[in-house]
Amino acid sequence: MKVVKAKREKGKPKGLPSRSFFKGEDLSVSEIMPYKRISDKGYVVDRNDAYQGILKVKTSDLQSITLDDLERHIGRYTDLHRVYVEPFQKISMSSPTQTKAQQIFWKQKVASYQMALAEPGLLVSERNKLTTRLRLAGEAYRRVVAVEKVLPELAFYFVIYGQTEREIESNMSDMIRLGGRELGLQHVSDQAEIEKILFQLLNMNTEV
Repeated sequence: MKVVKAKREKGKPKGLPSRSFFKGEDLSVSEIMPYKRISDKGYVVDRNDAYQGILKVKTSDLQSITLDDLERHIGRYTDLHRVYVEPFQKISMSSPTQTKAQQIFWKQKVASYQMALAEPGLLVSERNKLTTRLRLAGEAYRRVVAVEKVLPELAFYFVIYGQTEREIESNMSDMIRLGGRELGLQHVSDQAEIEKILFQLLNMNTEV
């Protein structure tokens, strides 16, 4: 596809795009976007040919871990900032919680109990048991539906930088090692997942 470069307006400093982004004066995507491509190894290459790697932080339920575990998490996080001297960025993102599979499961349970209750000749004990199971299944279904509507899923990432592929690989390895078991840092290398993260970063008001 041929890309038509924007013409420079008279008196406008060189390097700045034309005021119009339409009517045959569209800039190429690489001139607008801060990223050029995603490498085969799962690194983002920016417009300056520098590399960025994304690490996902393991999430923990702070209400269920012990005080000792919490102190280890805090200590690990503090040590990481003290020892790792290269620049990096922390990102937190929220997205709708997906409970479709759980909804299907409990909806099927509700339907099966309703069908069982419709069978003739049920004993009173069997009917009472099925009625209790139907009520519990209905409550579970409504609960997972409510979770999807009101509780967003939180995810945390570290963005690591490097001027070359060798440098980004070294920095990523150092950060993963320093994160230890407590942070459980994992390289996000799947292209679809990387694109989803970048899309949300560049469209903060758009739901993913």
